[in-house]
Amino acid sequence: IIGDTLYGMLSEELMERQALHAFKLKLNEVPEGVPDPSEAGFLAPLPQDMASCLAKLGIDNTMGVEEIETIVQTALSSGAFD
Repeated sequence: IIGDTLYGMLSEELMERQALHAFKLKLNEVPEGVPDPSEAGFLAPLPQDMASCLAKLGIDNTMGVEEIETIVQTALSSGAFD
C-alpha cells in the first residue's frame, strides 16, 4: 500500500497518506427499486493526490498489474525514494 509506513511507504513526496482505493464496488444483492441490476454498485474516481502519485511513478490506467508491480519494485530497489 503506497503511503503506509507499516506496509510500504515509498516517499512523503509521492503520498502523504495511505493510498488504498476501490474504483468500483458491485453489490451481490440488488436493492429493491434498482431499475437495472447490472448498475447496482458504486463508482469512485481516483483522488487527485493518488493520480499525481501514479503519474510521478510513470503508471497509467492502461497498465496491467504485473507492469505496475515491476515499476514499483524498480522504484523501491533503486532507492529513488529513500
